[in-house]
Amino acid sequence: MSPINSPHAACVDCLTEWFILYFHKKAIIRVQNPIRLDVYSEPEPDLVVAGLKPDKYKSGHPVPNEVMLVIEVADSSLDKDRSVKLPKYSYVGIAEAWLINLERQEVEVHTQPAETGYSKLKVFRIGQVIETSLVAGLPVEDIF
Repeated sequence: MSPINSPHAACVDCLTEWFILYFHKKAIIRVQNPIRLDVYSEPEPDLVVAGLKPDKYKSGHPVPNEVMLVIEVADSSLDKDRSVKLPKYSYVGIAEAWLINLERQEVEVHTQPAETGYSKLKVFRIGQVIETSLVAGLPVEDIF
């Protein structure tokens, strides 16, 4: 894994703060911690919104049916995130995945997972507000 640069870290911090406030007592926000896709795959997305669990996942990492949203923040990892990670998230049925493109300051929201990849993509840019079935009212500029 490449070292995390300052813009990447700042973006993850901004997302973390917003999501913790937005999902307070409604979901668990996990930052750069593993999720278990199958017995061979435990990626570490930049941010995960997972369902509430009394033990807060001490007994095991969240599995796909517990993951509400996965977010990858990308600069040098953009191609890998898009071509490797997102298809895996879709294949296992994670309903929503975001790819934050730091260079272009865009948020790609991927929904409608299938075995071949997400079938719906919406791109949000500076000046727009992110509205999905899970999240409402997040100004794109607050991410960057």
